Parts: sequence; structure tokens; C-alpha cells
Amino acid sequence: MKKATISLATIAIVLFVQQIIVQAGVKASAFPEKKDIVSGQEIIVPVTIDKSGTSELLGSFTGILTWDTSVLKYEQHIALDDFGFSTPMVNNQYANKGKLLFAAANPRGASGKVKILNVKFRVIGKPGSKIVMDLHFSAMAAARTFTNLLPVLKVKTPDKNHPLFIKKTALGGK
Repeated sequence: MKKATISLATIAIVLFVQQIIVQAGVKASAFPEKKDIVSGQEIIVPVTIDKSGTSELLGSFTGILTWDTSVLKYEQHIALDDFGFSTPMVNNQYANKGKLLFAAANPRGASGKVKILNVKFRVIGKPGSKIVMDLHFSAMAAARTFTNLLPVLKVKTPDKNHPLFIKKTALGGK
């Protein structure tokens, strides 16, 4: 009986430690690479998942990026060179309505900060217009363990409370 109690206690400790590791968090973001954004220019928005706070490996995801089509015009998504997530499946059927769906899986997993998608836009809004995006994941799982990473996911984008603004000219410009 004592042996069984120790075994259950050991299992409970292992599960508790694993939960702490996962709770350190997973961060996702979608921000333009350029800080000074002006009308007419092309911008690249990298979509990244940063798992530096967890020992889990990124195994799969399904996401949606949305934006205001009166401010940004989708031009294309660009292939990446991050191992295992270089060619996500992308559905741009609704890009003219400001919605891009994407998904990928990597059975071996990826650690650290992973760039999962680059999205190229043309800035069509007028100076002073707000750039607002939303990044949402309907699924995100760890490789090997299949742990659901959504409960520990924090997403950061230029949102309605913290938008980016289109400037008259780029910094240092005329």
C-alpha cells in the first residue's frame, strides 16, 4: 500500500511540474516589420508563435488573421524557411474581405520563436487611419504530447485599443 501511495504521489508531482512548464505560456503575434507606415507602401506582417516560455514543441495550429480592407490590401503570403512550418496551408479565398485562414502541422515539432507566416499588404488607408488586426487560433497543439496550447496562448496584434497609425511620411522623410 505504501508503494502505491508513493507512485501516485510521484505521478501527481510529474503532472504538476508539466502543467507549470506549459503555463509559462505561448505567445503569438502579428505586427508589421516597419514602424513607420505610410500610404502606398508595401508592408510585411510576420505571424509568429513564441514558445520560449515552455518546453513543449509546437506541433500544429489553425489560425485566422483579419484586418480592415479599407486600410490594408492583401497582396500575398510568402514562404518561410523555418524548419517544419515553411509552407503552411493558406486559404486566401476571403482576403478581399480581410480574412486569411492558415494551418500547418509538424510531427517533429519546433521550439523557441517560430515564424509561421509572412503576409504582404499594400497600405491603402489615408494618413491618420488606424491599422487594426486580429489574430485568432482555433487550434494549437504540442508535438509528441498533443497538449492543447490554447489555454496558455497570449496573442498580441495592433488592436482597437492599441492600433498603429498610417503616417504622412516615413520617419526622416519629407
